[in-house]
Amino acid sequence: MSTPRKFVGGVLLILAGLVYLGVLTHPTAAPWVRVLLSCISAFVGTQVLLGKRIPGFNRRTRHGTE
Repeated sequence: MSTPRKFVGGVLLILAGLVYLGVLTHPTAAPWVRVLLSCISAFVGTQVLLGKRIPGFNRRTRHGTE
């Protein structure tokens, strides 16, 4: 696992925690918005940290069409 992957994954997990605690959201934001954003950030951060593929961001190979 490369260091940039660890760094980005860790930052995303920290971001998820801060959003969940309400540090990075507007004070009048609905609680379900904070939970949704933190779950999305935690999911992507975990996938990046573990080196898995993120759904929707698959690298596609080019096939020659004749």
